[in-house]
Amino acid sequence: MAMVETKFKNTDIGLIPENWEVINLKDNCILKARIGWQGLTTSEYKESGNHFLITGTDFKNGFIDWNNCVFVDKSRYDQDKNIQIQSEDVLITKDGTIGKVAYIDKIPKPTTLNSGVLY
Repeated sequence: MAMVETKFKNTDIGLIPENWEVINLKDNCILKARIGWQGLTTSEYKESGNHFLITGTDFKNGFIDWNNCVFVDKSRYDQDKNIQIQSEDVLITKDGTIGKVAYIDKIPKPTTLNSGVLY
C-alpha cells in the first residue's frame, strides 16, 4: 500500500492541506436559529411521525443520528420556514452540548430544529 504525501501551506489559521481554501464564514454563510419556540415543550415530542425535530442530543460523529431523533406535529414544523433544514446545511449546537457540529448529507423526512440548534 503506497503512502500519500500531503503537502501543507501556512495560513492565518495555521497549517492546512495545500488544496484547501480558507473562507470567512461571515461573508459566505447565513446564520439561522430560533430563540425559544413559541412554548414548545418536550411533552410535544413524538416517538414517530412525518416531521423530524433535531435536538443537540442527535449529533453523532459530525452527522445527525436519525434513529435518535424525535418528531413534531406538522403544525410545529410549518411554524417557521427559516429553520426547516435542507441537504448540505451545517448545524451547530448552541445550548447544552455547545459547539457540536453536524453536516446534513441527507434528509429522510422534513426536518426542523429545536431552539438549542442553529445553522
